[in-house]
Amino acid sequence: MVHTVLGPIAAEEMGVTLAHEHIACFSHSMKQTFGERWFKTDELISAAVKLLLKARDRGLGTLIDGTPNNLGRDIRILREVSGRSGVNIVASSGMYYSESAFLENKSPEFFADFFIYECVHGMAGTDSLPGILKCATGAQGFTPNNITLLKTMALVQKATGLPLFAHNIHALKTGLRQLDILEQSGVDLSRVIVGHCSDTCDLPYLESLLERGCYLGFDRLRPNADGNRAQAETICALIRRGWLERLLLSHDYCVFLDFRNNSWADIKAQGFEDLPLDFTYIQRCFLPVLRGMGVTELQIKRMTSLNPASIFEPQHERSAAVFVRNLNGV
Repeated sequence: MVHTVLGPIAAEEMGVTLAHEHIACFSHSMKQTFGERWFKTDELISAAVKLLLKARDRGLGTLIDGTPNNLGRDIRILREVSGRSGVNIVASSGMYYSESAFLENKSPEFFADFFIYECVHGMAGTDSLPGILKCATGAQGFTPNNITLLKTMALVQKATGLPLFAHNIHALKTGLRQLDILEQSGVDLSRVIVGHCSDTCDLPYLESLLERGCYLGFDRLRPNADGNRAQAETICALIRRGWLERLLLSHDYCVFLDFRNNSWADIKAQGFEDLPLDFTYIQRCFLPVLRGMGVTELQIKRMTSLNPASIFEPQHERSAAVFVRNLNGV
């Protein structure tokens, strides 16, 4: 069973899935203080619905939204967008990396209690349950606060059994130590997605992560100078080496992001038609590159539909499903 913002569905109902995207990432404090001046909620919802309808027309069934509470997760926006677009949305519990003062001198157990509560009782006063967890290590590295947050989400993962997405900085190879911390805290690494692996083409490093039992999220597939050839070649090499069942694809696209010099007025002015990057870029531009390198439709189905579903299946169900799929050559 997979918890979407509009209720549970079976994993096999997910269909084509984008494994890490965002409807909106923004400052809750600025939105709370300045309301619609910070961004127009109805306009954001309309833009997101338009983009998801376009993606649904190309076969999208489910979007996993990787926005935790300290990146502006708004469950009411996600519910409205899902209901109007017809695309399943899976929301995240957890924390992005942070050095905020409120983190100081608190234990992982203290924080875990709050996240477990919303996984059981619902997010922000609704009956919507999170379907996935998120943790993150940023450029600051493994500070005391970051280790606290990683251990927090390890406790939540153990208590809930939910999959755990891990944001990483692969230029610093943070995935290695992050997996150590999670495993030492009792996390089943077969429930972990090491994210943003499309940021590196270092095959020995990527295989060293895969050998720990996790999934790899190639989730920053976006327009680039070489037409994504290096990223596609990396994925093809991993497929040839037998790792097909552990690869996930997505964009890490965000309809509205207020980081850096972004504002809603500027993003709205660009419009939402014929964008170089949206929720359809992989279908439009990246999958043709993979096909040109010999990746089959069954292998594409594995990465875009079967693998995302498998991470939500209990271990005994997942093992049986993989066995059947292997027999069928999928």
